[in-house]
Amino acid sequence: MELAEELRRHFVEFFDGFDATVKEYAKDMSEEQKADHEDFLKWFTEFKKIDGFGRQLDKFSEFFKFFRHK
Repeated sequence: MELAEELRRHFVEFFDGFDATVKEYAKDMSEEQKADHEDFLKWFTEFKKIDGFGRQLDKFSEFFKFFRHK
């Protein structure tokens, strides 16, 4: 298997797990928590709607902006 294909496969598996984990996390959030994390939840909704590995990977790179110090 080519390296690029293997990396893609691993990312797709990761994205599937990431999706399930965030959904589980978000379902137990209070309304106040949802309001506090509105930007993240909006980003996640956009991320889930994206088709195509390349575009999904680009969008995922934005995830790290939520960890910048303010």
